[in-house]
Amino acid sequence: MSANLSEIILPFFERRQSILLSEIVSIEADRNYTEFRFRDGSVLLTAITLKRYEERIVHSPYFCRLNRSFIVNLQCVAVYDDMVTLLDGRTMQPSRRRVSEFKQKLKGMRLVC
Repeated sequence: MSANLSEIILPFFERRQSILLSEIVSIEADRNYTEFRFRDGSVLLTAITLKRYEERIVHSPYFCRLNRSFIVNLQCVAVYDDMVTLLDGRTMQPSRRRVSEFKQKLKGMRLVC
């Protein structure tokens, strides 16, 4: 993690690159890999688990773990009823265990925005 709390260091080809957290739409688990989806539509696959990334962004009020597979940027949530719809059109279901934390964080975001 960089010293700046609004950035994360990600492996990028054979080097590391600092990425603004605000550019991340979602982070998705794929077994021992993690897929980052960005606002510009690009995707980055890394060989680090979702749990490790969750530990690195836990400080950010803008991210929330929805279920065992997804962490979402709350700034990129377009609609929430029973399903979460992101600005890129993808939908996902929050787990029963995590739905109250998600609602609380999302409510806090709406007050800030």
